[in-house]
Amino acid sequence: MAGELGPAWVFFLDLLGFSDATRNWRGEKAGELLELLVELSSLRGTFNLDGHPQPDGSYKFHDIRPEFSTFSDCIVGSFNMPDSEGNAALEAAFIDMWLHETTRWISVIAARLLRIGLLVRGGLTMGNIYHANGVVFGEGLVEAYTLESRVANYPRVILAPTLAERLTSDHKKKLLLDHDGLFHINYFCQLFDQAVKPGKDFLDDATKWADEAQREIDARIEELNSADRIAEAAKWAWFREAFGNARRARIG
Repeated sequence: MAGELGPAWVFFLDLLGFSDATRNWRGEKAGELLELLVELSSLRGTFNLDGHPQPDGSYKFHDIRPEFSTFSDCIVGSFNMPDSEGNAALEAAFIDMWLHETTRWISVIAARLLRIGLLVRGGLTMGNIYHANGVVFGEGLVEAYTLESRVANYPRVILAPTLAERLTSDHKKKLLLDHDGLFHINYFCQLFDQAVKPGKDFLDDATKWADEAQREIDARIEELNSADRIAEAAKWAWFREAFGNARRARIG
């Protein structure tokens, strides 16, 4: 929470394959990675939630931006969690908003990573955090990091069980439930919207992009298996299945 230690919705992301890329990539691909890092650093900013009241008495938000911090191959994002004063409906509304915005931001980052041959993995929780002026501190950060580094394993952004328990059935419909019983963010379908411009040619363009991405994914798995890097190949194989499911759901 910007300016003080307080409750927030926190996600911690790690760029899978980053260490190998920094050691071995040269030329154009290294340039694309550097460009991505520069763009990620530009995400650093202060939590913002602006909007205007509507004629019907509701309130429309038009500028929602999390607090962001980046360091090396890691990204931390957080949204303030206002005090709902025991109002379950109000808390559910904020959770729905943060779930939507988190999915959107992760899909933006993941689409750029996929283009240069990297994947993203992370953890998402709700907890106390101080997040301002480049400083990140608190139990929310620790739990999100622990989820990413010790539990997520595959290129997914998993929710803390304590957070999942606070979600309504409508919230959970927007998530994916994995074989191990963990909910994770469905950023896969939104990859298509981030990679392809909307319009009358969307379906054709998205199909072409998906075909190209599929070839790159298959080639990466083959390369890793040939190098006997089985654990890394397994992560890409997991992503291939998730990507295929998203493709069928998004463009058929």
